[in-house]
Amino acid sequence: MSTPTISLEEAVGQAAAVVVATNHSEFRTPATLETIGRSAGGECLVVDPWNCWGAGQVFAYSAEIGALVAG
Repeated sequence: MSTPTISLEEAVGQAAAVVVATNHSEFRTPATLETIGRSAGGECLVVDPWNCWGAGQVFAYSAEIGALVAG
């Protein structure tokens, strides 16, 4: 029996917070961070204990991390 899954966009859509609880390479891309920012918004709190995007912050808003990654 397969387990139904939803897309990342649906999972984070309008979320107030997203916790990145894996360091899987699929989620370590700038595209994933862009998806979180676009779907959940720039005010979404991102908890990134794995430092997936190299921001060096465990807690930050998606817009802040996007700026750090792009910069």
